[in-house]
Amino acid sequence: MRYFLIGIFALFFASIQAEGDFTFEVRSPTLVGVGEPFNIQFVITSDRAINASNFQAPTFRGLNIHSGPSQSTSSSTSIINGVRSQTVTLTLTYRVSAVDVGVINFGPASIDIGGRTAQTRGASIEVSRTAQAQQQQRQTPQPSEPRALTDDDVSLRGTVNRTSVYQGEEILLTYTLFRNINIRQFSIHNRAPGQGFWSENIPLTLRPVQQDGGISLDLTRELIYPQHSGRLTIAPLEVEIVALVATRPAQRSRDPFADFFNDPFGSFFGMQQTQPVTKIVRSNPVVINVRPLPEQGKPESFRGDVGRFAFNSEIDRTTLRANEALTITVTISGRGNLRHIRPPEVRWPADFEVFTPTITENIQVTENGMSGSKTFQFLAIPRTQGSYSIPPIEFSFFDPTQSRYITHKTEEFRITVERGDQRFMATAVGTATESRYLNRDIEFIKMRTSPLRDINQKFLFSTLFWILFGLPFLLLIAFLIVRKQLEIRNADIVGSRNRRAFKEARKNLRKAEKFMNENNKDAFYIEISQALWGFLSKKFNIPVAELSIENVHHVLLGKQIQTEHIDQFLKALENCEFARFAPNGSSAQSMKDVYDEALEVISGIVKHLNE
Repeated sequence: MRYFLIGIFALFFASIQAEGDFTFEVRSPTLVGVGEPFNIQFVITSDRAINASNFQAPTFRGLNIHSGPSQSTSSSTSIINGVRSQTVTLTLTYRVSAVDVGVINFGPASIDIGGRTAQTRGASIEVSRTAQAQQQQRQTPQPSEPRALTDDDVSLRGTVNRTSVYQGEEILLTYTLFRNINIRQFSIHNRAPGQGFWSENIPLTLRPVQQDGGISLDLTRELIYPQHSGRLTIAPLEVEIVALVATRPAQRSRDPFADFFNDPFGSFFGMQQTQPVTKIVRSNPVVINVRPLPEQGKPESFRGDVGRFAFNSEIDRTTLRANEALTITVTISGRGNLRHIRPPEVRWPADFEVFTPTITENIQVTENGMSGSKTFQFLAIPRTQGSYSIPPIEFSFFDPTQSRYITHKTEEFRITVERGDQRFMATAVGTATESRYLNRDIEFIKMRTSPLRDINQKFLFSTLFWILFGLPFLLLIAFLIVRKQLEIRNADIVGSRNRRAFKEARKNLRKAEKFMNENNKDAFYIEISQALWGFLSKKFNIPVAELSIENVHHVLLGKQIQTEHIDQFLKALENCEFARFAPNGSSAQSMKDVYDEALEVISGIVKHLNE
């Protein structure tokens, strides 16, 4: 027991030392002006790679958050007197501004690093209306920052095809994104239209449309159905976007020579850097005036269905024997909320055993509305002979185009049940087409027996005994061999990172291949893009937010990747984007070409690095 505890403490100490020493601090100005943007940074510094997670920012009361947290990583290596040292820095930056004059205090931030939780100190910021804060920031060199996004850069608008409807009537809701900047990616946060609506999403192919002053893109379309009357508000849609924005140059000094030599090429030759900026855009709320359904003329069989429907019914037979199955099929077709339609009521005779109906849907959902058919199969079994009648089956709905109720009826079904074979009792199982017979008088004789065993045979020193006796030793040897192989494999940091990056890329490519076979173009190109960007990010430990087509060439060239592979990787990215948004570029053959090209370029880079 003593040696076991010593081993546990040794492993714990080793796990702590493996993470290395680190510092976690907050950096912020002490004096700012009202409405003036500034940075609050949380910086982690370590002597090796940083494995951080579960970042918890403090509550910024009295501050408007423009963007963040944006993540950046840097590393430096130095060799002094033959001793090599490394410094890795991870920075999380918030871009904020003060709301009013006063002193703003915020508490510490926390983060998990290698299984340990670290905290910064709290900080205080004085907010002034004077230009003193601006003067202080001019005296302190500031890094280049991207400008904040405005509604002129990107906006989201929700539109409907009608604003005054009856309760349960169909409404087409479309959300359109307008932009005049380069958007790298976006994600939709909430899809539900809000309380009081039932919604059905419409499959949509993303097609950018060029307009005066920018580009519009329909993000989602859905059919919504108000569930009660009154003035109902459709909740705004929230979309998080990542856009590439030109950086704003740092504050210039008054020395013209210093300005020139600090930025000899970027400003002089008109070159401009871009940085990713995250912004959440919200659509406008849309108000719908929902009129209640009229009480006058409402039939008893009405169950809230609204639309324009046709009604058809048939019975498979009207003469049968007792204990045989009878099926009535009812089909409702047309346009409206077909998924909301429930099975019509069938009033069976008391001597019929009735089962749950089988429901079959054939529904299409497009921007023209929901249409198709819904079929109900009712199964029943008469148990005694005689003559029976089934009253007409009714289906009622409200037609909003005519503003009136409509009722469809079947004819009365007359059933003749003859004397059946009493030796069998038919019982339906699950559907109208399955049945089996129970309560048979004689059970089948078993034709096979279980294996027999000699009662004099002993377990001790048998073959099974020796196998079980030696199995623990074999498992122990196998465990030691596997552990040794894992230690050797984990010691190869570069190889481990290569395998992990290639494994994630192959996972995305397998998903892309599945979507390609299903002809799901949008999902296919998303997985191909994630495979390429994700491979580059994980392979070279670069956050995705810091990657763009403009800087991929410099990143790969800095990692000593051959120019041939760099050009092939950039070509794969461009072909993916072109095939995704080109009007006639997303055929099955083009998807296959993009898939083969992505697989080839990723495999080529991995092979080159392993040489």
